[in-house]
Order: sequence, then C-alpha cells, then structure tokens
Amino acid sequence: MQIRNTKSKDEVLRILSQSDYALSHTEIENQCAVAFDRVTLYRILTGFEQQGVVHKIVGNDGKARYATCKNECTDHEHHKDNHLHFGCNDCGKMYCFDNKTIELKMPKGFKAQQFNYAVFGTCPDCNQ
Repeated sequence: MQIRNTKSKDEVLRILSQSDYALSHTEIENQCAVAFDRVTLYRILTGFEQQGVVHKIVGNDGKARYATCKNECTDHEHHKDNHLHFGCNDCGKMYCFDNKTIELKMPKGFKAQQFNYAVFGTCPDCNQ
C-alpha cells in the first residue's frame, strides 16, 4: 500500500524506526521535531497500523504502544508481527522480541487476525 508522505508522517516513522522499544503516543509526541496536534498524531498512528507499517501493543497500564513492523505486514488484518513482547513493570518500556515468533492454532471456525502476546517483568536496565 502506498503511503502519502508528509513531514508529520516522516517524523513519526523516523522516531519509531530509531527506537529500541515500542513507544506510546505521549513518548512519540515528546520526541517530535515537527509541530502538529495530538489528533494528527493519533490519525497517523491509526493509518500506519491499518497499512501494516506499525503494530500496536497494549501494556499492563492500558496504554497503547507502537513499533514498526519488520515482517512485511500488508494491512491491519494481515499483520505478520506475531512475536513475543516484553513489558517492564518498573520503567514501562515495551520491547519487541522479533526473533521469538509465536504460531497460534485456533479452534475450527475461528480466524485470528491479530494478537498481543506479552510477558511482563523487569528489563535488564531496571534489574540492576
């Protein structure tokens, strides 16, 4: 799917691509060098998720965090980022473990479109 480039979209994609962990709406907003409002950021993230550019992970705190898709996702219903996520209970960071993929076998008649598999604990930075 073709993404219409704007300075705002380029900036959000740059921030997400350079992060080692999934970022919340607020974290992205705080790092933006381009000025735009919260609604625009929400729309960009929603559009990126629908286009398969990012995937959303929800933490224990209920906050959505976003990370770039690494496995050629095509759209919201065909995300291929079915990997393990790790959330730190201390610092709140959510990490994607891209090399820890999960295959989910659904019962007959059920069709999984996306899932959020997360483990929560303490990350190496907080575990010291």
